[in-house]
Amino acid sequence: MGDLNRNEFLAELRRRLAHLPQDEIDRTISYFSEILDDREEDGMSETEAVASLRSIDEIVADLTESKQGDSTDTAAAEHDFDGETITAIRVNDVNSAVILRRSGDGHITLDYHNTEKKRYEVGVVGGVLTVRAVMNLPTREYFGIFGLRGLFGGVTQPIIVSIPATFDGAIELTTRNAHIEASSVALTRSLTLATSNSHVDVRDLSVGGALKVSSSNARITLDNVNAVAISASTSNARCEASNVRADGDLTLTTSNSRISAEHIAAAKIVLRTSNSRVSGTIEGAIRDYSVRSRTSNGSSNLPTDMGGGDKSLDVHTSNGTIDVRFTQ
Repeated sequence: MGDLNRNEFLAELRRRLAHLPQDEIDRTISYFSEILDDREEDGMSETEAVASLRSIDEIVADLTESKQGDSTDTAAAEHDFDGETITAIRVNDVNSAVILRRSGDGHITLDYHNTEKKRYEVGVVGGVLTVRAVMNLPTREYFGIFGLRGLFGGVTQPIIVSIPATFDGAIELTTRNAHIEASSVALTRSLTLATSNSHVDVRDLSVGGALKVSSSNARITLDNVNAVAISASTSNARCEASNVRADGDLTLTTSNSRISAEHIAAAKIVLRTSNSRVSGTIEGAIRDYSVRSRTSNGSSNLPTDMGGGDKSLDVHTSNGTIDVRFTQ
């Protein structure tokens, strides 16, 4: 890629992708922008970060080939359920984003698109609403090669799950190679969000049980979230938490990228990564915590082993700094 800087690379990539739908262009630019962010934060210059990527020719060819194999024939579908009769929701999708949001009334609604390549099976048994994607062609053909074709190929329409502002039940949302969003709702029980190769955004959420979030090769963002226990795990991408509180455990883990945790609180906090830094602000004073920390090839402002507090803080990384502070 020569000596292109960040802006030149993204501008040229956007120009070369002009034949694709705007939402796919935006997702692609956002995806590579995040990769460049992480690599620059790990010490690369702009030009070094750009040079570490695949060539623009390869990226464009991969996306164009994936798009040519897509079906444009879709059939929109919608289901409506009484929110008081559903005690749990389980969604198992692939290559489509899953969005959890607040409905305008007390009902639960599903919005999705069936295509020649994929259809959805929807059913309710014993109060459990189940949504399952069924593929209409061989898995190897659908997924193609790991990478952009998996990240952006296939069906682009999301499945949208709308629930009452307060839902008395548990929810599991699973997809692959596509992102998950959950916002502006409260659950009395647990919430599980799992994907791969794409990001997860959780905002303005209250969970009466455990919140479990997982991905790989993409970031996780938690913002203004409360739960009994919280676990967020990814790899090769950053893990971010802001104004996040757990009654019990709060665990944030990744690898080869940073952890940023601002204004977090929990009885037990675990922050772990590798080859990058850990930074953040914890509510309260350091004397409230028993602290363990470890890094290599980097500095730390935390004691390596300090007892005395009723709460616990465990911070580990390698080849990176630890800069964790307290509000008091």
